[in-house]
Amino acid sequence: MVNNKGYIRTLEAVFAILIVFGVIIFTIQGNRERDVGSPALVDSSQRFVLDTISFDLALRTCVVNGTKGNDGVGEPYNGSCNATDFTMNLKDLPRSATTFRIRDFIRNVNGEEIIFCGEAIGNLIEENMPSGYYYICEVCNSPLSCLSSEEGKNIPSDGRSVFTKTLFLAISEGNIREKVIRLYYWKCDKDESCIF
Repeated sequence: MVNNKGYIRTLEAVFAILIVFGVIIFTIQGNRERDVGSPALVDSSQRFVLDTISFDLALRTCVVNGTKGNDGVGEPYNGSCNATDFTMNLKDLPRSATTFRIRDFIRNVNGEEIIFCGEAIGNLIEENMPSGYYYICEVCNSPLSCLSSEEGKNIPSDGRSVFTKTLFLAISEGNIREKVIRLYYWKCDKDESCIF
């Protein structure tokens, strides 16, 4: 004669252990912080923009050698990368640089051909910006942010996720010059216009 009560008690104990184990796993998973990475479209856009700047000699030279002012001469540029006063003289571009990405942003100023670097970089970003997102971009002399306090206020502080990618660029032509370019992307608020 088989003792059915023993089998039932063993089965009840196994179910009880599985239920307790399930509750423990569920509690641990619920309390663990979730990894919030960039959405694939944002990450892809930021990578494309930074890779394009990195590998396009004209854009890279603009970022590293660009100056503040509308005449392509002056102090090295440091600030928002799509500013209209972020320029470089075309004659300072290496001969091996292709100009197809910047040709629409070359203007004659006082008899000199000037590249409006900020407009060229801003255009590249806006052409590759995911729909429903907005951005700020900065070119800095150091890894620290160089946005002015007014520009920094444009980055949302209302709890929205801000996705950032940074690229270190350098050019060695006699002496080494380096810059840091940083992209900030965030989802547009319903009150913001994200049309470029």
